[in-house]
Amino acid sequence: MLKLALRNLTRRKTRTGLTLVGVAIAIAFTVGILSVTEGFMISFTGSLRRQGADIFVMPRHLGGFGMPGFGPVTSTLPQKTAARVKADPNVEEAAPALGGILTSATPFFQAVMVTGLDPGYLMAAKPYLKLAEGRMLNANDKNGLLAGSRAAQAVGLKAGAVFAIQEARFRVVGILAPTGGIDDGLCYTTLPAAQRVFERPGQITHIFVKVKDPLRAQETAGRLKRALPDAAVQTVLEVLDRTIQMLWVARAIHLSMASIALLIGVLFVLSTMLMAVSERVKEIATLRAIGFGRKRVFRLILLESCAISVVGGVAGCIGGALLARTIEFGVGQAFHISYFRTLVTPRILMFGFAIAVLIGSAGGIYPAWRIARTNIAEALHYE
Repeated sequence: MLKLALRNLTRRKTRTGLTLVGVAIAIAFTVGILSVTEGFMISFTGSLRRQGADIFVMPRHLGGFGMPGFGPVTSTLPQKTAARVKADPNVEEAAPALGGILTSATPFFQAVMVTGLDPGYLMAAKPYLKLAEGRMLNANDKNGLLAGSRAAQAVGLKAGAVFAIQEARFRVVGILAPTGGIDDGLCYTTLPAAQRVFERPGQITHIFVKVKDPLRAQETAGRLKRALPDAAVQTVLEVLDRTIQMLWVARAIHLSMASIALLIGVLFVLSTMLMAVSERVKEIATLRAIGFGRKRVFRLILLESCAISVVGGVAGCIGGALLARTIEFGVGQAFHISYFRTLVTPRILMFGFAIAVLIGSAGGIYPAWRIARTNIAEALHYE
């Protein structure tokens, strides 16, 4: 049966090939999108857990942005808010920061994320930061800039160089070694320098809060919420939960888009098999006449349909893995972030392959049923 099915498929090489391509594209899109979502959820949340803060404070309506510092710089809090946070008995450190995006004229209007904060807190909260060249930022650096590895690579920064961006001029004091996290895409400067560059004197976008007793972080966040009605106060766990929720929404959107691709794959197989059986009515009737039963004819057509989908599924899984790697490379180059990772797991590949088999079955059942029900006598006279 398999040999006969494969022989029938190779009789129309162009049609079979186009159908294989259609199925492969549908599976590649599905596998690629799922791999992007899976990898991003794991890598981003892992990177967020490495941050030194236990609680984040930011403008109230930016609480939905998840990670602090990723919202617009136009939404700020008074810098004196940090002193009110520091007054809580369980707060060990409250480090105000101002973060935003500056656009470099070269190369190609590259966006650079700059965060201004106390250099002492930066070193204490992120001990994993190591230098690749130059030195660390200190409080005396009026216009000093400490660049993450990917940010430096994106705009061609070197230690000791003067970096002009928009109306600002920074002197690059050091380049950080790759961390595989959010820091690779950031540039750090002092808070006064950031306030001057963003024209936000006395303003901040977020506060990093380190507590004395991490077990009481939720309780401390509750007190800060009551004390700061104009601010969004979130523990690191709440930020992680919000980020994961946003990623699940993104996954649902991705699956909806993948469903359209899968529907196209089913239509490809269905149209191919309908054309195939319509051209072979007399041939199949002859098989029926020499002893092929209806069930055997049904299985033959269904086997042909599934054979197309299995080959297309294998090609699609390979193509999906390549698509995921391409997206990872493209996002890393465009946004100079290294925490973005795609993850092609065996579970995703098995899911993609199972969908391919489902496409073959769904697209082949109706043509197989239709030709199996054909009247032999009428079919033998079919022209």
